[in-house]
Amino acid sequence: MRKIQTLCVNEAVRLDQAHIIALYAELGQINAEAFLACAMEDIAVHIATVASAATTHSPEELLRAVRAIEMLSRPVGLEAVARVARDVITCFEANDPIALSATVQRLLRIGDHSLPAIWDGADLSG
Repeated sequence: MRKIQTLCVNEAVRLDQAHIIALYAELGQINAEAFLACAMEDIAVHIATVASAATTHSPEELLRAVRAIEMLSRPVGLEAVARVARDVITCFEANDPIALSATVQRLLRIGDHSLPAIWDGADLSG
């Protein structure tokens, strides 16, 4: 009889606070918070789209959403999210469905954990 081992994947969220500090310095507190809120909302919508496209097997929709996540994540300091999004694109372009599935799941996990980190790390005005 074989035993199945369940792995718990828990990655630390890394927020590049230099991006957040630069946003606050450049835009001011109110505009920076508005920018962050819009970016978080957009990233969350695209993460939901990725999840949906992965289950409905919509490769074009998945790729569009992942590219948007990559583009939106860097300015708000979510370098890990942007890097994993790039990994998803690489797997897609390599036509590697197993690696694509694994990296999509990693993107969903890291995205879900990273969005709250923006607000936790963004209170840099005071």
